[in-house]
Amino acid sequence: MRMRRALVLLLMAFSLSCAEAQVRPPEPTRALPGFPAASATPPVPIPVASAVRRSAEELFSEITKLDPAAEITVIIDPLIDGITGFETTATRDMNRQLVEIAASAFPRIKVLPLTVENLDRAKLLIIGTFNPVNNAGEPSGPRDAYWLCFAAIDLAKKIVVARSVNRALPDGVDSTPAPLFARSPVWSLDQATQAYVRACQRSKPGDPVDPAYIASLRLRVANQEGQAALEAGRAEEAQARFEAASALPGGRDSVATYNGLYLSLADRERGAEALQAVTRLIDIGLEQDRLGMLFLFETGSTAFVNDPALAGRYPDWIAALGRRAAETGKCLNIVGHASRTGSEPANVRLSQARAIAIVSQIRRASPDLQERLSASGMGSSQVLVGLPIDDAQTAVDKRVEILPVPCARG
Repeated sequence: MRMRRALVLLLMAFSLSCAEAQVRPPEPTRALPGFPAASATPPVPIPVASAVRRSAEELFSEITKLDPAAEITVIIDPLIDGITGFETTATRDMNRQLVEIAASAFPRIKVLPLTVENLDRAKLLIIGTFNPVNNAGEPSGPRDAYWLCFAAIDLAKKIVVARSVNRALPDGVDSTPAPLFARSPVWSLDQATQAYVRACQRSKPGDPVDPAYIASLRLRVANQEGQAALEAGRAEEAQARFEAASALPGGRDSVATYNGLYLSLADRERGAEALQAVTRLIDIGLEQDRLGMLFLFETGSTAFVNDPALAGRYPDWIAALGRRAAETGKCLNIVGHASRTGSEPANVRLSQARAIAIVSQIRRASPDLQERLSASGMGSSQVLVGLPIDDAQTAVDKRVEILPVPCARG
C-alpha cells in the first residue's frame, strides 16, 4: 500500500513538472552585440537627420526631468559604431548635432568639453552608438537600416538615467571610419568598449553601468587627447599623450592606445619604435585569443595595395607576428574575411586565398612555425559593417584574423 501511494505521488509530481514545462515561456533569443532583438513588426526607419533630432530631444527631455530647476552639466564620450567600436564620419556629425541641439533647445543642459577635469565636474555622461543593422533584427539579413542609441549615465551613481533609440534610413549615411581608426593596424574590441556598447544598447534607466567602462574613462579621455593631436598633425604631442595613456590603469592592454602610439611613431618615421607598438598590439590580441589585422589588398587579389607607405610596413608586422607566435608556443589559424560585394562562393575563395598568402609570408619569416599554422576563409559570413559596397566604410570586413587554436598532438 505504501509503495502504491509513493508511486502515485511520484506520478503526480512528474505530471506537474511536465505541465510547468509546457506552460513555461520559451527563453528569449539573445541578440548579438550591435544588433537589435529580432522583431516580427520592425520599427519604421526615418531619415537620419530626423532620427538624430528625435533621439536627442527624447534624451534631453528625460534629462531635464531629473532636476526641473538646476543647470545640468554633461560631457559626451564620443559616439561609436556599435559593432566595430570605430568613430565614423556619421558618429562625429552626431556628436556635433547633440551639442547644437542642447544649446538651442535645452538651455539648462550645459555640455562641457571631454577632459579629465570635467569627468569630476559633470553630473552626466552621454554615450551613443550608431551602426547598420537588419531592421528585422536578423544578423544574416541585409543591412537595411541604422540603429541609433543615446544614453545618459549618472557619473556619481554609475547608473543609466535616460535612454532613447530610433532607426534611421541608410540614405545619406557616411560610415567611413575616422582617420585614426581607418589607419590603425589592428581591430579589436576591448572590455571597456564592449561595456560602452552594452550600456547604450542593452540597458534601461536604473540599470548599473559595467564597472569596466567606468574604470576606463580616464584612459578613454587620454586616448581622445592623443587622437586629437594626431589628427591635427601634431605627431610628437600625440606620441607623448599615448605614451602617458599607456601608463594609466588599463593602458597597457588598450588597443586604442597602442594603435595611436603606432601611428604617431610611424608618422614621425620612428620605424623601430613603431614596430614595438605593433608587437604590443599583437601580444594584446594573442592574450585575448583574437587579433584582427587590417591588411589592405587590391580588389579581388591576394596582393597588398600598391601603397609603399602603407603596405611597405606589412612585412615587418608579419615578421613580428611570427616571432611572438613562436615565442609563446601558440598555434594559429589565419582567417580571411570578405565584404558583401561579389558572389559568396567567390568571397569564400578570395578570403581563403588571402589567408593562405598571409600564412605563406609568416612561414617565410618564421620557418619554425611551419606546422603550427592553418588557413581558412569565411567569405562574408562574419561581416562587421556588412554594407554591399567596397570602399573605406567596409575595410574592416576584409580583415585577416589571427586566432590561437590548440596545437595538434604529434
